[in-house]
Amino acid sequence: MISREKLIIVIARYNEDILNFMEFNNNLMIYNKGDAINPDIDPQFIKNVPNLGREAGTYCNYILDNYDNLPEYMIFTQGNPCDHVAFSDSITTFNKFREIINEEKTYKFKYISSHSEPFDFNSVAHIGLGVYATPIELGEPKDIIQLIGDIQYWINLNCPSEIDASQEVINKLKSLILDDKINTIWPWEFSKILMKSAWYCTSDNAQKMRPLVTQYNFDYSKIKWLIDRPEGFSFGYGAIFIVHRDNVLKYSRDYWQRLFDSLQDILPTAGWGCERLWGFLLGEGDYYPMQL
Repeated sequence: MISREKLIIVIARYNEDILNFMEFNNNLMIYNKGDAINPDIDPQFIKNVPNLGREAGTYCNYILDNYDNLPEYMIFTQGNPCDHVAFSDSITTFNKFREIINEEKTYKFKYISSHSEPFDFNSVAHIGLGVYATPIELGEPKDIIQLIGDIQYWINLNCPSEIDASQEVINKLKSLILDDKINTIWPWEFSKILMKSAWYCTSDNAQKMRPLVTQYNFDYSKIKWLIDRPEGFSFGYGAIFIVHRDNVLKYSRDYWQRLFDSLQDILPTAGWGCERLWGFLLGEGDYYPMQL
C-alpha cells in the first residue's frame, strides 16, 4: 500500500460511478459536485463542492486546499477516465492506473490520457463563442484603456451601427478603472466580461471581432514559441495526468488562486484552455514557463 504522503488520486466527480477506484480507497480525494457517493469511502476524503469549473476547477481547488502539505505525487482525473485513457475500456484503463501508481517514478509529469491531440491557438477557442480560453498567464495583462480603444476602433471601422449595443462591454471595462482602480486585465477576465454581454453573444459582427480582439490584443509570448516549434505541442485529451509536487510549487498560491478564480462558472471558457495547457504548465524541460 502506498501512503497518502506519497500519492493522492484527486477525482473531479459529478455523478459518475467511481466503483472502479475503490481499490485505491486509501489514496483517494474526491471533489464531489453531484449526488451522494458510495458510503464505503471515508467521508473525510470527500469534499462536496458546487458544480463549477469543470475538472480544472477541482484540480486548482485541491492544490489550494493542500498547498502547504502536498503529497509527493498527485494523479488528477475525471470521474470517468475510461473515455480518454483506453476509449471506454475500463479494464485497460485501470490497469494503466495500477501501472502508474506502482511504477518507479523518474519523471515529474506524465499524461495518463492515451488520447493526444496537437495544440494551436484555434484549439483553445471556445467552439461557437470564439473566446480564446487561455486562463494561464502566458504573457502580460492588457492595458484596459488601450483595449477599449482597440474595440472602439474595430467597431467604428466595421459596424458603426452597433456602437450603442457594444457600449455595455465598453462601460464594464471603464468601470474597472473608475470603480475598481484596475488598469490592466488578463484575457480570462476579459472573456468573462464578453460572455455576459448580450451584444457579444448574439451579434454577427461581434462574432467576427471576437478572435481578433482576444487573440491579437493579448500577449501569448510564453507559449507561442512552443507552438511554433517544428515538433509542435500536443496535449492529453481529458486532462488526466500525474504530477510531482515540485512542479505544482513552481507557482505561488496566489497564482493558483487566480487560476481557480478564472474557473468559477458552470462552463467556464478557461476550462477548455486548462485542458489543453496542463502539459505546458506542469510538464518538464522545455515545457516549463517562467516562474509566476
